[in-house]
Amino acid sequence: MEVLAVGSKAYLDSSIGLVPCQVLAITEEQITPASTIITHRVKIQITAKRYGYPKGYTMWIGSNLVVPRRSVYRSRQHCGQYRIRPYEVSLED
Repeated sequence: MEVLAVGSKAYLDSSIGLVPCQVLAITEEQITPASTIITHRVKIQITAKRYGYPKGYTMWIGSNLVVPRRSVYRSRQHCGQYRIRPYEVSLED
């Protein structure tokens, strides 16, 4: 299974398609103080210019929208649509 970690190359899964980026930092947050649900926030830097995203732009975003590049593939059965394999989020550097 692929791992999303600091320094890895990834894609931002946006409404305009997959945008190449690199992971700069990952943090762990609880939704509410009393909650047992933990979410991950990822700081990314865009590595290629795409519509609406200039190269070098950095932002924080949820880990569900950042995908390791090796987890993305194109299936022959689905007319060239991209699919995403399962992946894990690692907090270790």
